[in-house]
Amino acid sequence: MRMRALAAVLILTVGLSGCAVVVAPTSEPNPEPTVVDDASVLNGLYEVTITADELAAGGVDDPALIAEYAGLYYWEFEDGQWNYDQTSDLPLENPGGVGDYTLEGSDYTHYWGDKPTDITTATVTVLPDGSLQFTEIVDGDPSLQQVSDVTFGLHPWVRIGD
Repeated sequence: MRMRALAAVLILTVGLSGCAVVVAPTSEPNPEPTVVDDASVLNGLYEVTITADELAAGGVDDPALIAEYAGLYYWEFEDGQWNYDQTSDLPLENPGGVGDYTLEGSDYTHYWGDKPTDITTATVTVLPDGSLQFTEIVDGDPSLQQVSDVTFGLHPWVRIGD
């Protein structure tokens, strides 16, 4: 779990009418957050690169998992649905995928498939530049926990488009 000091902290909350972004600037000692309603707060295109060395350093020791999860990812979120495309120097079994996600407050749930273990949960924070930072990551399949820790949590997913 990586925590970063930020010039501003954006916390996602969900009310009856949808998502709200809570912005707490740090220019004041005890600032009052400003709530901005925005049901599409995660919508956009994001990029993240995960290397084989980073996966190995994160405790992933299966060469097949390292080969499958190392690469450049482009993630797109739109109103509860995600899709990704991945490129790598190594052959990939799944160079892309689609699925659903839910957001309740800052609690993010990523659905990979239909089985109960086909989920990853995390706390998501939208950084001041619009990038996503995932913390408190839990994979429904314990054998993939270290993969999820690295792919979701090692680097912010940099927002590169709408």
